[in-house]
Amino acid sequence: MTASPPAPCPRVLFVDDEVGVLEALRHAVLDQAWDFASACSGPEALRELEVAPAAVIVSDYRMPGMSGVELLRAVRERHPETVRIVLSGYAEAHAIVAAINEGHVERFLPKPWDDDELVAAIRSGVSKYELEMANAQLSRALRANNEALREANETLERRVRERTAELEMHNRALQFSQEMLDRLPYALFGLDATRRIVTMNARARALEGAALPPTLGSDAERLLPSEAMQLVGEVLRTGRGDHRRVVSMARTLHADCEPIGDEGVRGVVLVLRWQESEECR
Repeated sequence: MTASPPAPCPRVLFVDDEVGVLEALRHAVLDQAWDFASACSGPEALRELEVAPAAVIVSDYRMPGMSGVELLRAVRERHPETVRIVLSGYAEAHAIVAAINEGHVERFLPKPWDDDELVAAIRSGVSKYELEMANAQLSRALRANNEALREANETLERRVRERTAELEMHNRALQFSQEMLDRLPYALFGLDATRRIVTMNARARALEGAALPPTLGSDAERLLPSEAMQLVGEVLRTGRGDHRRVVSMARTLHADCEPIGDEGVRGVVLVLRWQESEECR
């Protein structure tokens, strides 16, 4: 079984225009399981973030060119998931308010900082970043699942509509076929291999001389003329169609029987017609 690759270490970006301060920051968190990067200006920090995202950015408040608030405002716009912490050696209230309102910082730490407080602030920021990343991943997975479910539902609905249309067409075809059979001028039966009636037309349902009115599922042996059933038996046995003409009670019975089934006889089609015999006219 292939082991999963280790999760990347959270990246922390320190920004200060003084190299000594950057070294002190790195030294303060050196024993933490984080990946560290540093930048000496706001533009350099933004370039660093374009190369690789950071979980937390810790920026000095007062820097030449681009101030810490301006940098964190840009970070918020371009990398809103990065947690922002600002350091300042100035205690002016407007500095704190500007950092919070414009940069939407997570924490405001004074210079000089307390190492334990700095580590705790970064650790809290990393936890928040990882939680937001996990939530974002779950949200993407949920959206993907919802999209897949929506597509599956649409596909199912389309197939149901198509199947419903097919069934409706099939039913119309069956109705049309039955109407055609009902208009035939003779009695037509479909019998299975056990000689039970599986289909018939209107003339068959009103068959003359039948012992009982034929119904679907009935045993044809008990309902239809014996001469016709003898013919059915021969066709079921031989698999070849045949015709029988019998004169009975001054009427002639014409029975035509054809087998059903390409590989083995599964049933027969039986057609019955009566007419006055010429001998008895």
